[in-house]
Amino acid sequence: MTCKSAFAALFFIVTLAADASATTIRTPADPALAGASLIDFADQTPGAFTSRVIADVTFTALDGRQLWIRDAGADPYSSTGLNLETELLSSAFEIAFDSPVSAFGMWWGGANLDWTVTLFNNATQLETLTFYGGDPRGPQQDPALATYREFYGATGNGITSVRFDAVPGYSPIIGGLVETDWIKIDDVRWVTAAEPPTSDPAVPEPASLLLMGSGLMAIYSRRRRRQ
Repeated sequence: MTCKSAFAALFFIVTLAADASATTIRTPADPALAGASLIDFADQTPGAFTSRVIADVTFTALDGRQLWIRDAGADPYSSTGLNLETELLSSAFEIAFDSPVSAFGMWWGGANLDWTVTLFNNATQLETLTFYGGDPRGPQQDPALATYREFYGATGNGITSVRFDAVPGYSPIIGGLVETDWIKIDDVRWVTAAEPPTSDPAVPEPASLLLMGSGLMAIYSRRRRRQ
């Protein structure tokens, strides 16, 4: 193996690993959401709950508080009609899918804080992203992010659940450090992942691909020294 071909092989492996990473979705028109199923909460009974199954999706509060189905009315933070809300002073909740999905998205409104969004495939953590809140958080804050209603989602390799955790921060509306938030969610979309053919070999995980690449480079370096 020449030096050029060795580096080409390593580049290909690293590219495969990068392609397996999750990416953030910022519009419902994203191609990854083509043909998505939709929950708009319009047929749901208003009220509070700890966990509720809607279609193929389970919504669960994780911090000892509750989630709500409420009429958004005319507020600027969500769509009109019924939507899903966390309670005031909430800090964590989860969305779980009956089958692995390749992409999901939702309207995300009313957030003062940033939220850490962790994607899982069963017990395996896939990726951690950030859904941004509307409060400016200092001179480094991008003004384009300082809104209170955005579309957020993500792509991933076989997402089975998504955990949302509020990131403590300063809120100029509250006038101090806060650790909890109030979120309004509507029009939840998801695309069920296509199942690979049973005859196809398993695709190595990103960490395995990188390990293979490192092994190839080590073998090449050893052969060069012997020559």
